[in-house]
Amino acid sequence: MQNQEQAVVFDEERAATYDERFAALLRDTLHLLTRLVLADIPVNGRILCIGVGFALKDI
Repeated sequence: MQNQEQAVVFDEERAATYDERFAALLRDTLHLLTRLVLADIPVNGRILCIGVGFALKDI
């Protein structure tokens, strides 16, 4: 077992190219999910966005 490969580390170089490599896939996936979630909203429906975050409340 002298020729074991070293584990690939998520280093600075890989981190710099990560977004570039997966940006299109992530964007397309988010668009698909958004369309699915908003599909049942009526044509004259309105969406209200407040702030930049969200909150969850335990019941």
